[in-house]
Amino acid sequence: MLAGEISIIDVALNQELARIPVGIYPHDIAVTPDGSQAYIADGMAHRVWIMDLESQEVVGDIRLGPEPHDLIITPDGREAWVTYRGGPGLAIIDLETDEISAQIETGRDPHDLKITPDGRTIWVGHWNDGHVTVVDRESRQVLAEPLLPGRAQHPAVSRDGNLVAVSSWTDDNRVWILDAHTYELLDEFVVGPHPHHVAFTPDGTALLVAVSGSGQLAVVDLASSEIRYVALVPVLHGVLALEIPQRPG
Repeated sequence: MLAGEISIIDVALNQELARIPVGIYPHDIAVTPDGSQAYIADGMAHRVWIMDLESQEVVGDIRLGPEPHDLIITPDGREAWVTYRGGPGLAIIDLETDEISAQIETGRDPHDLKITPDGRTIWVGHWNDGHVTVVDRESRQVLAEPLLPGRAQHPAVSRDGNLVAVSSWTDDNRVWILDAHTYELLDEFVVGPHPHHVAFTPDGTALLVAVSGSGQLAVVDLASSEIRYVALVPVLHGVLALEIPQRPG
């Protein structure tokens, strides 16, 4: 998404259905739980664009602070949380009014963020900092700032909400595993150059890491600590783990 446009893809047909102009530098997308709207962070326009997914048209925008980067929508569909890559924190958008309802300082260069499955806690990574920030959604208060031995940029939360993984893209080549309740550092894995986004498998037995420097997917077995690699593309950025039900017959 570097050309001021996004693609709509039919995953059943593995086919691009439409390519739609959106802003200047659309970077991250989150969809409301009912599937009606998408919110798109655009760092160069300093906005979040609102797209109606039925008409596939941009129907509004929300002007934010410096470089809105990554965003999530809460499971109840009431809020969007957006990090400011060019600032010290994040914005919270009320999705009923599409207005900013709060802003929270979390640290230098906030980057990626994830919410726990119960919708109560948000974990925020930082591009040039060695800590992650844990924020209570209801009170808007910072609960903890676990310090890691490297720059902590991309978090992921396990489906049961017990573990958090954090990768370091810049120079550490590592992924760390923390206890989501005590914030204790449990383990670390050296996975290769520039690990980017991470995701737990739905059953929680493995961690998937997009190793962008080698174009490989690292699959970390959390029980044995063994790592296997799948070669994919020259530069790998994101990863998503899905549980797809089998079709009858």
